Amino acid sequence: MAVLSESVIGQRFPRIEGLAHVTGRTRYVDDIYLPGMLYAAVRMAEYHNARIINIDISEAEKLPGVVAVVTGKDIPNNRFGFKVQDQPVLADDYVRHLGQPVAAVAATRPDIAWEAVQRIKVEYEPLPPVFDALEAMKPDAPAIHEGGNVEPVAPDLDHRRIRMGDCEAAFKEADVIVEDRLSKSMREHTPMEVHVSVAELDAVGKVVIYSCSQLPHLHQLVLSGILKLPLHKIRLVGGTVGGGFGSKNDICTDHLAAVLALKTGRPVKWLFTREQEFLLSTGDQAYPLIIMKSGVRRDGTIIARQVYAVQDTGAFCVFGSAGVDKFSWYVRGPYAIPNYWFDGYCVYTNKAASGAMRGFNVADAIFACEVHMEHIAEVLGMDPLELRRKNVAHEGFISTTFTEMHDVRAKEVLEAAALAFGYERIREAKRSGLYPGVEIPPNKRRGVGICLGYQGTGSTGGKDPAMAEVSVNADGTVILRVGSPDIGCGQKTVLAQICAEELGVPISAITVVAGDTEATPYSFGTAGNRVTHHDGNAVRRAATEAKRLLCEVAAEDLGLKPEDLDIRGGVVFVKEAPTEWQAPVAQVAAKAILDKGRILVGRGYYMPEAGPVDAEGRGKVTEQYVFACCMAEVEVDLRTGQVDVLRTVLCHDVGRAINPLLCEGQMDGGMAFGIGMALMEDLYPRYPSAEEVARSLHDYKIPTAADMPPDHTNVVLEFPGKTGPWGAKAIGEFTSNTGAAAIINAIHDACGVWVFDLPARPERVLRALEDENKGLTGRSEVSWKR
Repeated sequence: MAVLSESVIGQRFPRIEGLAHVTGRTRYVDDIYLPGMLYAAVRMAEYHNARIINIDISEAEKLPGVVAVVTGKDIPNNRFGFKVQDQPVLADDYVRHLGQPVAAVAATRPDIAWEAVQRIKVEYEPLPPVFDALEAMKPDAPAIHEGGNVEPVAPDLDHRRIRMGDCEAAFKEADVIVEDRLSKSMREHTPMEVHVSVAELDAVGKVVIYSCSQLPHLHQLVLSGILKLPLHKIRLVGGTVGGGFGSKNDICTDHLAAVLALKTGRPVKWLFTREQEFLLSTGDQAYPLIIMKSGVRRDGTIIARQVYAVQDTGAFCVFGSAGVDKFSWYVRGPYAIPNYWFDGYCVYTNKAASGAMRGFNVADAIFACEVHMEHIAEVLGMDPLELRRKNVAHEGFISTTFTEMHDVRAKEVLEAAALAFGYERIREAKRSGLYPGVEIPPNKRRGVGICLGYQGTGSTGGKDPAMAEVSVNADGTVILRVGSPDIGCGQKTVLAQICAEELGVPISAITVVAGDTEATPYSFGTAGNRVTHHDGNAVRRAATEAKRLLCEVAAEDLGLKPEDLDIRGGVVFVKEAPTEWQAPVAQVAAKAILDKGRILVGRGYYMPEAGPVDAEGRGKVTEQYVFACCMAEVEVDLRTGQVDVLRTVLCHDVGRAINPLLCEGQMDGGMAFGIGMALMEDLYPRYPSAEEVARSLHDYKIPTAADMPPDHTNVVLEFPGKTGPWGAKAIGEFTSNTGAAAIINAIHDACGVWVFDLPARPERVLRALEDENKGLTGRSEVSWKR
């Protein structure tokens, strides 16, 4: 029997659940139908801000087929939240945003439930809404919550304040000061699968919730508080999510489905409509104001950066000011700027609550930083690539949280992207007045843009444990149990590869059980670029332990020590004499379990060396940073303002690509997200007014295949890190965070105007083109020193 030694790490395995997905055999939550199941619907508020005077449910209760009607008083604990418990399951005293659920119905058919909620009569006292976060900050603004409209970042700390160095002194030394005012809209995640939950009571009265949660173990803890039940009485069954992008970090349907199941004793399904997905789920944070101010020397050295930012968090906190923290860490950029001051506020408004979206404010910070960098380059008459080369961070660079950074690969991704894009060739051709090899119509212009960014790995700024369990069956097959569900990124495949490599068995022998709070150990969940790095480390340690147990059993019969044996290709063998004695894993496992009564279960745990920042913003928020660069080429129609993205290059340092095929898939999807952020996605198109809000995919535009660049290149760089499994770092959500700024910068390169407000819809581009000062009046200031 030959010992197979080919590594599965770095192999382009297709997703292990891919065939089931494309043939329609994958079961999502909405595919679940249970005997006697009821259907939930909610009465949604007609006002943005109002006091509830009375709720009359009597007519709804009379409707045949209605089994239960509940209001806020029926919720065991009608307040929840990750950071501040300010969000009601059902509005009781006040409604704080349009569409907020006020009452809920469970009925035998969906149409009956919908008719019943229309019969619920709610008497309101309308109150003046506050839509503009800048207005909400004023002392005389109507208070959305007790204590005011600014959500503290910590006790006695109303905003995030960072003071690194002395910006005031540095501005006096600078040759030029460049200041820009930017903004970014609120976006909706728009997953294909809307929020949906099915809740039932099992034979012993336990609440079982089939959920599309990204964070099932964390949500179990929150639901325990809402339902006033111990953890062992609540089970979330997840594992396969039809797209999340951060929206399913938040509890939107699990709680009410569970409340109605408890009240009726029957299974209950609550499935959002697409309109409810827009109105009731969390979007990402809007930034109505970002002021970027940098002091620069004539040679391009940036010596100071001062940032003021206001985050619109909507009606409820959710993760709230944690987003401002993340913004503060990355808006300085991957640049060695010695003096950095930051002031950032998290502000309540009467709009839907906001939460995490693919980077949780990192994309917003990178956009502001990189458009500002492009403007600095223009002011200096310097090539944008050279400006970045001049200031790029280096090994030992001190982060914005005052810790030393290692494995800094900003320069490497910048140069690799420039090479793959052919940046120098295009720039040289443009300087000579000839765009390379292209005849451009007179009404159109082409340009190229750069974006360089970085992000931490994991749920940065807090504790972020990961655990895994590896069980070997009597036939040599393996069950891998992990708490993080697969939300479409291929986590099951990557973790199976890590397990297979460390245990020494084929990937085909591994079954992955994920996201079930009763069947898997705790994990924070699938968010924050964490699964490959954090859960991967836990899986590797669990597989190491399972391997040791197998070798221990085999060594007993051979009179050897467990460390004298190894496993590869599903075969146990003696390291020093691999051909003299071999045994299939199945044979050893069968003997261990059936003959010796041994338990072949390995357990692994991983807790990164990271945590929160203090009042001054100091702390180690992540143990591994990742770097990326995007370059884009666009064509702008001067008559219509239409922007077409023609070519993109996306370069990431992933540390070690556990599965290069899945890395490339993530990068393709991330590029689509960047295009949407740059050009079209806007939940409140008349911001700061919330009178017009997107309610459907007719109102809210996201990229389709037709919007993707005809020419897109992924560059996967591998500089193995010190902390991840086999040097793996992260890729996931970060792939979506550099595209927008590259596109905006390319628009400026094409036609000379700045679009400082995202998204750059055609009317905004036209407005900038029509402005006699090319859109800069009132949005930028440039001060040269004599």
